[in-house]
Amino acid sequence: MAKRTQKAGRTGRFGARYGVSVRRNAGAAMAKRSAKYTCPVCQYRKVTRQSVGIWSCGKCGHTFAGGAWDTTTVFDPHYNTDFVDMDPMTQPQTVGRLTFTSGEDRPNVNRFFERWGRRTAVING
Repeated sequence: MAKRTQKAGRTGRFGARYGVSVRRNAGAAMAKRSAKYTCPVCQYRKVTRQSVGIWSCGKCGHTFAGGAWDTTTVFDPHYNTDFVDMDPMTQPQTVGRLTFTSGEDRPNVNRFFERWGRRTAVING
């Protein structure tokens, strides 16, 4: 007997509400948030999100700050290394003395740094 309905996945709780594109984008964000990432210390794929921007390895216990949805950020200092899973569509860009990762899926980042990059200072700590 053939299946009659599709499985809705993570966004099944929304039912028919909010529209298909919103549910699709929400599902992609939820999948990205709950995916396992590679640990920069022990190289195992055991890093999970603890809270917004806080990531922890389940094997070695290493805890570090990263992006809200994945472990990488715009100012990731580990670009082009083996232990960070970077989107293949991103590339490093420099405005003034500020280096950041950019890609076609991040047009607002490009726009912001083209306009305000010369006046931007990044302070660590």
